[in-house]
Amino acid sequence: MTSCFAIAKLVPNCVQLSWILCCRLQIFTHIHSFKGSMKIGRLFVPSLGWALEEDTSTLLSLKISASMETGVEQLLDMVGSRNVTQMSSLLQNLVAEQIEIGESAGEPYTLDADVSAALTVIKNELLEDIRASLKEAHKSDQIALHTQLECFDHCDDTRRKTSIECDARGANALQYCSEHYYCRLGVKEKYLAHIAECRELDSWVMNFHCPIKIDEKCVYDSPYICHECEATFTGMRSQFGAWLGQQVAFFEMSYATWQTQYQKCHAAYQQFMEHDAECDLVQRKCEEHTCLHGSCEWFSCPVEYTQCRANCIAEYHATNKEKECLEKDRKIDWSATEKIECYVDILLAKPTPEDLQAKCGTPDCYNKWREIMYKECEKVCPEIDFETGSYSEHDRREAMDGTYTRHEADIDVTNEGTNLGVNTTHRGEGENRCTAHLDLDFQKIPCALPCPPPPPTPCTDEFVEWHYGRHGFLSEDILGGLQDKTICHDGEHTAKWGHNLCECQECDPLVGTVAIPLGTDDYCPTPTTTTGDYVTTAPPATTVPPAYTTPPPAY
Repeated sequence: MTSCFAIAKLVPNCVQLSWILCCRLQIFTHIHSFKGSMKIGRLFVPSLGWALEEDTSTLLSLKISASMETGVEQLLDMVGSRNVTQMSSLLQNLVAEQIEIGESAGEPYTLDADVSAALTVIKNELLEDIRASLKEAHKSDQIALHTQLECFDHCDDTRRKTSIECDARGANALQYCSEHYYCRLGVKEKYLAHIAECRELDSWVMNFHCPIKIDEKCVYDSPYICHECEATFTGMRSQFGAWLGQQVAFFEMSYATWQTQYQKCHAAYQQFMEHDAECDLVQRKCEEHTCLHGSCEWFSCPVEYTQCRANCIAEYHATNKEKECLEKDRKIDWSATEKIECYVDILLAKPTPEDLQAKCGTPDCYNKWREIMYKECEKVCPEIDFETGSYSEHDRREAMDGTYTRHEADIDVTNEGTNLGVNTTHRGEGENRCTAHLDLDFQKIPCALPCPPPPPTPCTDEFVEWHYGRHGFLSEDILGGLQDKTICHDGEHTAKWGHNLCECQECDPLVGTVAIPLGTDDYCPTPTTTTGDYVTTAPPATTVPPAYTTPPPAY
């Protein structure tokens, strides 16, 4: 017999109909093939338009009791609405009524062939199509649960890309900071050279002594003389003039010496200042690019990445909640199909006298037999589902036959294999159900990529110590070889003075909001505190970021 899915393809416009209407058309066609006309009522294959408008039509009439006729009519109406639970309840009542009628009649009932054919179609075709539909819906939801993880993959991919960008900024900052380190070493050397030259000048000036001035006065002789005919002029003394002439040469030579010393001091000091100015610019670049690196790491992970994951997590829980409800509905329907099959089997069964003798003690205990089988149906799928209250992973199960709790094999939609293939709250000791194969494999939230600790920012103790303090750039100790040099200014000749750093430049305030507090979005199982899929322990603290743990070779 053609399946409902095949009918949906063969009947024009059937794809626009509910699949159940196609099944109803199929039932009509199948029953109509048994007889040209029905014994009771008029059964005919309705037009497609009629099927759309009249969803409550009677498919067949039965020539048994009024209760059987009414029960089957109601059952077929339920087929139209695909309310499997009500179908099960109707069949249960129908069987119970037939047992009661049988008790009053004292003899077994005999189903009309058409009714028997209709029940057979319900068992062999309708129930199978319903179950196939439930399994297809299960597969679809399972795929959706896997697909939702792509949201987390997108967050991770974006984070990895931005991480590369941030690493590049970190490398630039590290390069500038490394250049600054070497530059300051050069500043110190220029400072030592400048001090050596200028203190040489200071020493020369300190040791410069002017010649002792000679005393000379009354350079002329006494005019109180008597001249003979002509004036007698014996000349004047000029020793001071001669001394001055000597001093001119001395000072010219001293000036030349001073000028040479001064030029050396001036040149050394100028080189020191120019090199220091270059280092100041490199220091600014070191600090600015460190700020850019920190801002990049801050925005790309604690802000952007956590916001992305927070959105995915919200979507994850919303999707899981929706799928949990659908999963429960499917299990209710599947359990109902099992009971329907059992009740239909009772209605269709024709036990032999030997069967009756074995079951209820006499060869004609038809009603007793039906009552016993009716109670057996109550044991089919005794529990619709099983709940442990917490998620756990389980190997995929093979199909299991059983009188009351048979179930099909787990469906491996994504080819994950059998080991720990189902993460659910519905498996454990004490299960008593036939719906295990409809357990959805709820996916775990993927582990979050760790957000690296931000680099130490300029002006913080950590940054100052790492880049300046540990190299002695801020030391108050006197530089080697300058202990005996003259100090012209407070702090001069210390390492801090010699390296001559600028005041640090702070970063601009970080912007953005952390959607998930750092350390609370790991989601990976750990031996420590866990709540469901959530790990609440923070990652270990790092004193110095990894990018800064390897100093330049000369450090």
